[in-house]
Amino acid sequence: MRYRRLTTLLAAAAFGGCSLLPGVEDERPSPLVKPITCKDGPDCQGKWIRAAAWIAENSANQIKVKTDSTIQSMEPMIPGSVAVYTATKLPGANGLYEISFHATCSNQTNCTVQVAEARASFERYVLSTQ
Repeated sequence: MRYRRLTTLLAAAAFGGCSLLPGVEDERPSPLVKPITCKDGPDCQGKWIRAAAWIAENSANQIKVKTDSTIQSMEPMIPGSVAVYTATKLPGANGLYEISFHATCSNQTNCTVQVAEARASFERYVLSTQ
């Protein structure tokens, strides 16, 4: 009888271990967010200006490339120490564009930037209506 209870408790713990307790935050990564889209004209111009401003303000290095479709910060002097930020603006259908963000560190162990946090900050800033 004791073993039956123990087995039942262990099975419940194993199957219930995947669920969250009330008040405990889920530590799994959040699903990917919808891409930033903009309509050709003032909407895209404003978002692209904010994308460039975010990279300029948050990068440890100067902007290396700034075109109508790509913004990229320079690589660090010491490889892997800080992230290289890249934003791209690609045309889609019906006059819509998609702005994407990418951050890379050649050495994740020594990188001073949390990529997920940088991406969230970039998205908030670009989508703001400042």
